[in-house]
Amino acid sequence: MRNTFATALLVASAASVLAAPAPPQALSLPKGFTRVPHFETHGTAGTAPASLSAITDDRQAALAYIAGQSGVSISDLQVTDDYTGTNGLRHVYVKRISNGKRITGQTANASIKNGKIYGYGSSIAGKPVASAGFTAGISASAAQAAAEKAYGLVRNEIAPFQRYVETAENVLEPTWAVQVKSPAGDKKNKWLSVDVSVATGKIVRAISWTQDASYTVAEFKSNTPVGNIVTVTDPWTSNKGSPKGWHTDGKASYTVTQGNNAKSYLGSTKATVSGGASNVYSAKYDFTQAASSANNVKAGVANNFYVVNMMHDLGMAYGFNEAAGNFQAVNFGGQGQGGDAVQISVQDPGGTDNANFATPPDGQQPQMNMYIFSGTPTRDGTMENDIPEHEFGHGISNRLTGGPSNTDCLPDGESGGMGEGWSDYVFLALSRTAQNTRNDDVIMGAWAVDSPAGIRSQPYSTSLTRNTHKYSDLQSTTEVHDIGERWATMWFEVLWNLIDAHGFDANIFNPPSPPTAGNQIALQLYFDSLAIQPCNPTFITARDAIIQADATRYNGANKCAIWAAFAKRGLGVNAANYNDDSTVPADCSGQQTTVKPPPATTTTAKPTTTAKPTTTKKTTTTTKKTKTKKHTTTTTADPQPTENPDCPWWWPDC
Repeated sequence: MRNTFATALLVASAASVLAAPAPPQALSLPKGFTRVPHFETHGTAGTAPASLSAITDDRQAALAYIAGQSGVSISDLQVTDDYTGTNGLRHVYVKRISNGKRITGQTANASIKNGKIYGYGSSIAGKPVASAGFTAGISASAAQAAAEKAYGLVRNEIAPFQRYVETAENVLEPTWAVQVKSPAGDKKNKWLSVDVSVATGKIVRAISWTQDASYTVAEFKSNTPVGNIVTVTDPWTSNKGSPKGWHTDGKASYTVTQGNNAKSYLGSTKATVSGGASNVYSAKYDFTQAASSANNVKAGVANNFYVVNMMHDLGMAYGFNEAAGNFQAVNFGGQGQGGDAVQISVQDPGGTDNANFATPPDGQQPQMNMYIFSGTPTRDGTMENDIPEHEFGHGISNRLTGGPSNTDCLPDGESGGMGEGWSDYVFLALSRTAQNTRNDDVIMGAWAVDSPAGIRSQPYSTSLTRNTHKYSDLQSTTEVHDIGERWATMWFEVLWNLIDAHGFDANIFNPPSPPTAGNQIALQLYFDSLAIQPCNPTFITARDAIIQADATRYNGANKCAIWAAFAKRGLGVNAANYNDDSTVPADCSGQQTTVKPPPATTTTAKPTTTAKPTTTKKTTTTTKKTKTKKHTTTTTADPQPTENPDCPWWWPDC
């Protein structure tokens, strides 16, 4: 059976100066105590301490290393995730427990192969003391009611359970962990992980699993849907990421926009779009008509189904597979948790001029909400493929960082901003073609907001004059999308250094193993590094994870190209505390000529013509955490610093 889709082949640009609606009311989300953890990497050789020499099982060796480095017993650790990546590294993620209960915020992860540790991060420290017990205090139902009342949301299907929250250093508060989300039919896509004090009934910690977009994401081939509507037939036959196709979960077959990886529907009615017996989705978007016209609704629902499935298949090609926590109704390989195909609400009635993606732990369905953009006529954001691709990017970074069972690792501040940056980078990597050069700037979000200026403050560029972003900007930059621009800019530099070194290959869905073209390598390092880095990463931590990812898969062949890219933007070897440094390792000196000190801070003023619409800002994350205490840093083999993890909580035994 041939299946065809009329779709836009993605790429984004631009932004328009539209009257932005008022931002949503900010939620009060207490964070608890956050510790910046120790992080270390061990280059191409890894490290094999004598204490591990008698241990033949890599999982047990990883646990022994974590326990030894953290100063606890193995019995104090509980494994939350354990899988082997396509680079051969076994990733083991743990949470500290006390009295059989997990301690939220005290997590660790180790990446190991053949008894050698290649990456390790830990926020486990000290001897925490509980302020009270679990026996006296409010019930689970009372905690549920408190969370529902506080946020105007309703209970999710996951039952409340008990765990500890670290409210101050080594001070534990017994809590009921509760999931609350928007009720069925509600226009908002809210999904929170809330901790309610057993003793007082007060909320001591709350994390949002929903990331709002700023209309920017990765597109596959074009800069705008206008003039780029094409028909594709059975795309999964060339992608190989969905061997059973997109319209079956192995049990049932569908002739609508539903399958194993995604279900796409009109938000106001929950109705999917039918492709008939042959699954032919031929509606073409009419740019002269409003987004809500019948034909445009069909085109939008089908296009988003296409984009999300393409992103699923891309992830499968680079290691975001079942074991790593990808999104599938049925996991055919028996690894990871199934039951979590992406649910896509197209033209969702809950907002305008935006999009968002809620990422719960592995085994729970994520929710993508796509909105109509204002203008005359109105425009469906789902037709600018960079938007749904950016949103799917949140799912990737949230599931891979800290392990698929822990989606609390990129909540806000620096790590939350980096989450926005990774999603922008997906777009940047996928939108490049063989005709592009490093001198081509990329402007994001043009069509949806109807403005050539784009929705970012500056274009993505390797020019230090057209894009002045640098590491030291974080001294005064607190909004997550602003932070994300800096991180994505650094990734853009990495991308072009790798393309210049290894060339370009348009075949991104079936790369060789390991990938060899520069753009393929850049995508591979993106996926690999997310799994290596700790929870709550920083720019420095994540940079080191990228360098370690290259050391593991490519024996460090790209180390100098990567260091040059980061050093150019102030994140060199000696960068620290948001102070720029353009130094590269001694063995890289002279290999790159593009490393120049970043311009002075006074050159970073944003062009007034590219101001972001206020709807693109996440109002709950405009300030950095203040309750942080730095931990130690260890560097071995390649020069690399250290940093952060946090924890999941939906497991019944928490």
